[in-house]
Amino acid sequence: MVKLKVCCALIIVEIANSEPLLLLAKKPRGSSHASLYEFPGGKIEKHEQAHEAIIREINEELACNIEISASLTPVCIESENRLIELIPFICQLKNGSKFPVPLEHESIGLFTFTTAGKLALSPPDIPIFKELITIYR
Repeated sequence: MVKLKVCCALIIVEIANSEPLLLLAKKPRGSSHASLYEFPGGKIEKHEQAHEAIIREINEELACNIEISASLTPVCIESENRLIELIPFICQLKNGSKFPVPLEHESIGLFTFTTAGKLALSPPDIPIFKELITIYR
């Protein structure tokens, strides 16, 4: 069985006098879990640490810069002869960063946690979302 390490960013956007917003990306048609929402991210290269990989991946996928504020519990998924370890990070946009642009996704959006909980999330992201809402409630 092949083991893959991947990381994802739970990008929180704080707006004064408003509840926090969560950035979610809609997977493109033709991909696994197409048209479901996910936390953006990607594979960790052999020469990288997870925290380095998520910063690189978000820059590649969304053309923006992030800062990591915390990590959450990794999730392991078995799929098609692969064991995938998904390492989540809570992040914010870095001061001065451009606003995210969907370079590899069908679209992106900012959602309240209530609205995000009603969206069709990619299955590996569901336990991560549940852990996130326990922190922000």
